Amino acid sequence: TVFGPSNLAWFEIPPYWRKLLFLNITALREVVLYHSVGDKLYTTQFHNEQLVPSLLPGYNIRLNVYKHNTVFTVLGAVIIRSNQNATNGVVHTLSSVMRIPVSSIYSTIQATTGFTLLQQAVRIAGLVSLLNGTHPLTMFTPSDAAFLKLSASELKQLMSNPKYLANILEYHILRGTMYTAAFYYEDTVRTFNGKSLTITNSGNGKCQRLYFYIIPGGKVKVNGIGLPEQDVSTTNGVIHIVDTLLFPSGYNLYST
Repeated sequence: TVFGPSNLAWFEIPPYWRKLLFLNITALREVVLYHSVGDKLYTTQFHNEQLVPSLLPGYNIRLNVYKHNTVFTVLGAVIIRSNQNATNGVVHTLSSVMRIPVSSIYSTIQATTGFTLLQQAVRIAGLVSLLNGTHPLTMFTPSDAAFLKLSASELKQLMSNPKYLANILEYHILRGTMYTAAFYYEDTVRTFNGKSLTITNSGNGKCQRLYFYIIPGGKVKVNGIGLPEQDVSTTNGVIHIVDTLLFPSGYNLYST
């Protein structure tokens, strides 16, 4: 099975990085191997959160089936044309080139500039094991800028209360891998702490169909807040970055 990025998908890679990739035959070969599977897989055989071994040794591909809006994703890339038979297998055309995930949600946060306060918060809240675990998760990941929108006293109050901090961080976490392609025009989703988030998609939620193709579209917001970066794959789920902290309705930092 080959998960083949469309021509447009390759041109969505920034030109500098695309040029470097095509000049590095070893890296390009790894990308091609990662987009290939040693079995013939039709979408009728997919199930949600399925991990299949790619031809790049040691690296799995995560398949997601979002039945509520009839979308199949491969590491977050939408299958825009599926089940194209070849003499030696099957091809699925993707909306984007997959980026090979190499670490967990927490390790990705550690390795990324601009998330020092989140690293500290996760440790204080005792959530390192959760974010390093094997169960698939989605995290709306607040940057340092999100924390620094609080006043100094508010930030101190938040960081000095591990139980409350854990509750707030769990409000940023969903069970399961929810790429942006999963979201309708407006979805209400339950977070890890039991409260609800509202996810909106300006592209009317459903991916639009054009002949044989499915065109992913729309700008996703969570509780009205945009995502500066989205669909960052990890070995145990996906990260969407937010630059504002999310608080459940009625929560007050000074009532803890």
